[in-house]
Amino acid sequence: MSFNTALSGLNAAQADLNVISNDIANVNTTGFKESRAEFGDIFATSSLGSGSTAIGSGVILSKVGQQFNQGNLDFTSSSLDLAISGDGFFVLSPNLTSQENVFSRAGAFGVDDNGYVVNSAGQFLKVFQVNADGSVSASALSSTIPLQLPAESGSPTQTSEIEIGVNLSASGTELDPANFDQTNPTTYTHSTSAQIIDSLGENHVITFYYIKDVNNSNTWAQYLTLDGAPLDVAGGTPGAAGQLYGEIVYDNAGNFANTNPSPVTTAALGFTSGADATQTITIDYASNDPTQFAAGFAVSTLAQDGFATGQLSGIDISDEGVI
Repeated sequence: MSFNTALSGLNAAQADLNVISNDIANVNTTGFKESRAEFGDIFATSSLGSGSTAIGSGVILSKVGQQFNQGNLDFTSSSLDLAISGDGFFVLSPNLTSQENVFSRAGAFGVDDNGYVVNSAGQFLKVFQVNADGSVSASALSSTIPLQLPAESGSPTQTSEIEIGVNLSASGTELDPANFDQTNPTTYTHSTSAQIIDSLGENHVITFYYIKDVNNSNTWAQYLTLDGAPLDVAGGTPGAAGQLYGEIVYDNAGNFANTNPSPVTTAALGFTSGADATQTITIDYASNDPTQFAAGFAVSTLAQDGFATGQLSGIDISDEGVI
């Protein structure tokens, strides 16, 4: 009997060491909660015996209890490494169609191929939906939904205006605009480019070619191309290969005087990809003080309106859990 009692003590000590070893092994496991071995005394009594004279028969492992104490919070570089300070659990779902909820304190999440926020086991993080002002619309667990981060948001807006400010060098070589050839740099004096957006949100490139007009003092011809193809200036001057170009005129002090036509507006861009073929763009020089000084060619302002569909660049989660 004494041998069995002593053996029960050894078995209990081994169980306690197993629990402690498991706690130590998981010291760096995200969201892990330590366990504690709890023991009970063994009494050998009968219904006819006296409890006051019974001798204990050893010890037994009653249960291994999990301890839900607050752990340390470590900061990481990932905005999806989350932790709960205080009581509570993350609500998870094993799949998108299941109504079953599982709960976890482990907050190491990532994003799957479809934009859903998941843990390492592929379980989906569920969240409460909110109103426009950020307040929770419903607080019942049944109202939670899997969190999916949108890859894109918003609708594109096509470009309608480009603002440009330049210094066109007064010492630039004078050339005949009628000889312009975009493939031959000797037929133009300066060039620069701007990106524009069509009605579908696709990017395109407009290139500006400037020619110091040998035929007109203090006048610069401006040819345009769209994605490398000639683009007319609406109401412009006929030039090389019949292309219509605009003009920028300066006074004798090198200050901006006017454009011809005024304002400079492109002809219809004529997209054939399904985007708005009638889109035109106004080129605003007057608001940006272009100059013709004896200095190098320089672009001081180059900005356009319009934007493509927004792309997700990151997320932020507040201390209250609002995404």
